[in-house]
Amino acid sequence: MRLVKIFAFLLATCLAVPAQAQSGGGGTSQPPLTKEELRQQCDAGKADACAAAAIEYDRRFARGSDTFVARQLAIKSCDLGNAIGCYLAGDWYSISKVDMVLAGKSFAKSCDAGFASGCTRLGEMYYDGKGGLIEDKKLAGQLLSRNCDQTYRSECLRLGDMYYAGEAGLLQDKAKAARLFSKSCSQGIKQYCHKIGEMYYIGEGGLSQDKAIAKDHFTRACRKGFPLSCFKLGMMYSKGDGISRNDETAVYFLQEALRYDPKLLQAREELTRLGVSLPPLN
Repeated sequence: MRLVKIFAFLLATCLAVPAQAQSGGGGTSQPPLTKEELRQQCDAGKADACAAAAIEYDRRFARGSDTFVARQLAIKSCDLGNAIGCYLAGDWYSISKVDMVLAGKSFAKSCDAGFASGCTRLGEMYYDGKGGLIEDKKLAGQLLSRNCDQTYRSECLRLGDMYYAGEAGLLQDKAKAARLFSKSCSQGIKQYCHKIGEMYYIGEGGLSQDKAIAKDHFTRACRKGFPLSCFKLGMMYSKGDGISRNDETAVYFLQEALRYDPKLLQAREELTRLGVSLPPLN
């Protein structure tokens, strides 16, 4: 889950203040506070302790987790003005789909308080017009680009698409899109491996045409189950496009494409041309 990926950052941010308070502000290292101690500090009105306690109680893969308590602590932290607590509250509202309006309001509070991931999640909601927000792709672009241009985060995937198309008030910048697609692929996100592969295949966005590199990206995406990449590989092998022609390998990748998407008509047509008998579509 997305939240698990940012636990380390959130804990480092949230636990710093309680640990310093415990040590009296000196340089002596103190052991981390337990979730029970953090909850006590939360009950005393310390917003950062509420957020840290929420994270500890939401250790979803650990014993003693309690997502109901975690949610209540996050909401309290947000009510007390903690940016991370608002992000956590918005994330839980969004995941559970209990109240997308409150999700949007929580992300807005997190963004206003300076937490970058809150701004990007808010931007995503404006892009889609969710949570009672009027669709505003220009504002979405501003929120996403504000926090994604300098430092890549997993929440910023959509920004690459926006730069590629030149939408949401952003100037088209395929070179910037290529950088974002490449980073997304390096994190294992298959559709962006395919997209950067397509850019290498035709040579755009400042990238030199390199079908060997394109093939590597298509292979990575295909192995993760992206049917269009499997189809692309099949066609490259079938035609000898940038690689040695190999009908057997072409059939393998085209069949992989159909395994992931049985209705991919182009793959069916090419397999038929190569002499492979296929069962009729249901």
